[in-house]
Amino acid sequence: MQPLTHADQQRQPDKLLLITDRTSPSNRYGPYVGEILRSEGLLTYQMEDLASVNEKLLAESCVAILTRCTITPKERDLLSNYVTEGGQLILIAPQFIWQTAIGLLPLPSAILDGYVKLAIREPFSRGLPAESFQFHGISQKWTLNGATALASLYSGPAGATACAAIALHQLGKGRVITFTYDVGECVAGIRQGNPRLASSKLDDTNFSIRAGDLFGAGWLDPTKEHIPQADIHQAMLARAIEFLSPIPLPRLWYLPGMARSILLLTGDGEVAPPEDFQAEIDSVERFGGHVTIYLKEDCKISPEQEAAWRERGHDFGLHPWAGPDATIQLQRQEWARMENWFRARYGHPSRTIRSHWLQWCGYTDTARVLADIGVPMDTNYVSTPPSHGKYMVGSGRAMRFVTEAGEILPVWQQPTHLEDDVLLRVDSGYKYNPISINLSTDEGVSLCTELLTSSAEHYHTPIMMNLHPPFYPRFAGAWLDRTLEFAHAKGIPLWNAKQWMDFVAARDAVQLKITGYDWKQNKLSFCLPAADGSADLTLCVPDYHEGKRISQIKRAGTPVERTSMTIQDKNYAVIPITNGELSFEVFYEPEA
Repeated sequence: MQPLTHADQQRQPDKLLLITDRTSPSNRYGPYVGEILRSEGLLTYQMEDLASVNEKLLAESCVAILTRCTITPKERDLLSNYVTEGGQLILIAPQFIWQTAIGLLPLPSAILDGYVKLAIREPFSRGLPAESFQFHGISQKWTLNGATALASLYSGPAGATACAAIALHQLGKGRVITFTYDVGECVAGIRQGNPRLASSKLDDTNFSIRAGDLFGAGWLDPTKEHIPQADIHQAMLARAIEFLSPIPLPRLWYLPGMARSILLLTGDGEVAPPEDFQAEIDSVERFGGHVTIYLKEDCKISPEQEAAWRERGHDFGLHPWAGPDATIQLQRQEWARMENWFRARYGHPSRTIRSHWLQWCGYTDTARVLADIGVPMDTNYVSTPPSHGKYMVGSGRAMRFVTEAGEILPVWQQPTHLEDDVLLRVDSGYKYNPISINLSTDEGVSLCTELLTSSAEHYHTPIMMNLHPPFYPRFAGAWLDRTLEFAHAKGIPLWNAKQWMDFVAARDAVQLKITGYDWKQNKLSFCLPAADGSADLTLCVPDYHEGKRISQIKRAGTPVERTSMTIQDKNYAVIPITNGELSFEVFYEPEA
């Protein structure tokens, strides 16, 4: 064990330490927790292997996060001593070896794919759902033995147990928050579906296997699809970090500017004539928006027409197809050929993609195909039955795919929530979609406005629509127009998928480093080494921390204007990110 030097002992902790274990089979989703932190805008983490963790690393950490690892008594003692001396620790799916340190006693049983319910009276739960919501994976049952329950474990939607799902415990001078389930595995399972259903077809339609089939057989509880369940699990982890951290942690806002929600507009072009495209584009432009439309190989859109629409801010990508019963080998071959066709015909690559009939192979096999052909974002996870047009994947945010083995793929999964022929009743004689939930136009508009309202007021997650140009003049036009009118009136931006992909990439590239922290002097310093000011990115700094409130913020020594934003019942000062290397000083003062 490396001893601490005097300089180490004097240093203020300034980073999140994310501990994984590449040698442990149970730690498959450990690195994916890093993806969750980036999605939550918490960029100051350092990922280290368990074997490399020592007193020096821990002393530099404002919060240490131990992902699901198999640890030795010596490693447990190292981390326990860190907490006893004032450190802050988050444990994810801990072993029994931890029971004397976390205020919990294990029972000889567990819950598989259960529910979590937050303790309503705890400050930890403010702004988050009061009802139970799903978790996926396995949770050991732990009863309280000195700890405080922040959330309880449920065996069903109303099946309360006497066991904690999240618990807080004081250990010496420090604190431990325990998540009894694997947060990384849970978020991946909610977002990507049940890997045991890979390549299984769960309905009697003649359609291909689609991504939505991964959510059948009880995996998605339809009574909970109004909650972005994956986002809530992420928010709870972020809240635990902020709750424990001795320093206020700057974060990136989820959306462009200070937008509270965003509506992402896409459409599958099929073989519609150009006038159907034009009608849909005109509708989107009336409300100041832009749309991405996916083109089949046999589409009727010329390169000249496509280029003219792109000049007006719209976007086009590939709508591939490999036959109704495609194998992954055929899909890889055909999609690569079609992407080459698309680039040759239209002169640019597809930045995002959606396949015909929402075709999907395996669990993440199709995502790997997209990585191979150079398409960075997928939109095939459309909310189809058993979902009813809400949060089938428990989110609206883009995150990279993760395989069952824990490999993080360089392709973003962007959920699609609202598709015209999945939601609406076909009243005009057009071919009926057998998986439609058969809503009237009024019912469809009501669903859309409800989803946008909850996103803007509570969850701050993107909502994506799929609007087929051939359906706009036949049965979906009024539904689209009224939804766009509502979003525009609420100030919700109307972006296409390429704009969103560019924003996601710019946000993912941001680096943030805390350069100084002196709580006695009421000052926090941090920098962004190379910021992209054109991406409309926004920083959020906690307005209040440990009895002190922000009095001033300086950028490169000059005071800056700031505005405030409340995010799930917590106040932040928000600062737009400009170009170049940025240094900030945030001054706090004791609250009167």
